[in-house]
Amino acid sequence: MKFSLGVGVLVTVVLIAAVVLYLSQQAKEKSPSATEESQSMTNADTGQQPTDSTLESGPPPRIVWRAAQDAFLNENVKRQGWSQTPEGLQYFIEKNSEGESPKPEPGSRVTVHYEGRLINGTVFDSSYSRGQPATFPLSGVIQGWQIGVPMMSLGEIWQFAIPADLGYGERDSGPIPAGSTLLFKVELLDIEKPQE
Repeated sequence: MKFSLGVGVLVTVVLIAAVVLYLSQQAKEKSPSATEESQSMTNADTGQQPTDSTLESGPPPRIVWRAAQDAFLNENVKRQGWSQTPEGLQYFIEKNSEGESPKPEPGSRVTVHYEGRLINGTVFDSSYSRGQPATFPLSGVIQGWQIGVPMMSLGEIWQFAIPADLGYGERDSGPIPAGSTLLFKVELLDIEKPQE
């Protein structure tokens, strides 16, 4: 699967920006939190060694991950050819359809080929790798797909950058960490209109 050029460079810049942002926030917070002080006193009182959570070991992974997602989206929308809906879904039209082609309606079932990646390039799902397209009702997918796929015409290929609040939100979902931006390439192969 081939995303637009420059995604690797963009991801690197975003991750660096996220770490710098986190470290600058940490520099402002010199004193330990009440929870850390309480934990530290509890450990001192019991004679136990402090746990990893009470030691300075760098930024918590979820904080860095979430900052990287936000930074990625802020930079991605500035890239040539990318647009954003009012809801925050970002999209790029990789291949237009020829002539007038139908679009899915609410309640439609669609058949698509797709690949989903995280911003670090990890592929978490791909109908291309399975060698078989997927068919499902639009009402049964994440909100980002419910917004984006109906904008497509039959035969088109689009890329989507879906912020976490239009994806799986702040919960883990299989190989997808909480707070993840989801990058999809979607090829719309067939549309079944809803039955009346």
